[in-house]
Amino acid sequence: MTDNLRPPNPALNVYAAPQTLAKIGRRRRVNLRITGEGGPTAVLAAGWGGWSLSWTGVQRRLATRSVAYDRPGLGFSDPGPLPRAASVTVADLRAALKAAGVPPPYVLVGHSLGSFEARLFAFLHPDEVVGLVLVDPSSERQGLRFAEVLPKATLVSARQLAQLKFSEACARAGTLVPGSPDYDFCVGKPEPRLTDELNAAIANLRTRASYWRSVRSELTSMVGRSADELEAARRPLDIPLIVLSAGAFEPGPQLNETEGAAMKALWRQMHRELAAISSRGELRVVEGAGHNIPTDNPQAVADAIAEVVAAAQGLAKSG
Repeated sequence: MTDNLRPPNPALNVYAAPQTLAKIGRRRRVNLRITGEGGPTAVLAAGWGGWSLSWTGVQRRLATRSVAYDRPGLGFSDPGPLPRAASVTVADLRAALKAAGVPPPYVLVGHSLGSFEARLFAFLHPDEVVGLVLVDPSSERQGLRFAEVLPKATLVSARQLAQLKFSEACARAGTLVPGSPDYDFCVGKPEPRLTDELNAAIANLRTRASYWRSVRSELTSMVGRSADELEAARRPLDIPLIVLSAGAFEPGPQLNETEGAAMKALWRQMHRELAAISSRGELRVVEGAGHNIPTDNPQAVADAIAEVVAAAQGLAKSG
């Protein structure tokens, strides 16, 4: 049963307020949600525009210690320097973990764009990472590869960037007030699966210009600097790695059946390639789940994390 079908859980209101604010600079703090005990610690990196709230269903299913965090400008973390490249967020994450007293080793878990941080962390700091779980991950040059299969995919990305710029302009102008057309378009409706407190936290976040600057920078960096950084740092890995791929991947309503099938096949192929970055990697398809697997099937994500944690523990004992 997915979390979408359950009534809102008041216990999750902890995500509607800051938890552990780790100071990483004179005026900068990174918010961490730390749960459980035992290691290695699972560090959870949300997808594009997401924050610690994205991991509510997963974290409460984990027995080991886990840390969900908010990237700069998202959730309850202070805005940070731009451009928001993967190297910047990895450096912030390492500094926050150190400040919060959460030492390695880590199992890095990245959903979608969060897989950029998980992989770059593992490439740059292999002595600190003992496992990876990539959840319907994005790939370095996926935009270019999608455009080769379907040229109009480039137009979809351009439209998305324009919408982000519009939302940022509205936030700066102060027009994102409840009841206004701009508010409904940029902030959106409350999610029935979440409590009033959580929906209020989301709405508050989406009315900030710093939020829209952050997500826009993440998107532009993804196809530029972040992709360059990943390609430059790439190295062979020999750690447990599970790639979870959405069985119900939906390319979008703007595509016909043939175009959608081509996009889905390429998405799966890119996931096979990501599983191959480690000699201990494997690909698993999560049937019935869309791109947002942490919400559609949080148990599948928790099970994969638990398996990688156990494998890492076994390797440590045998070594």
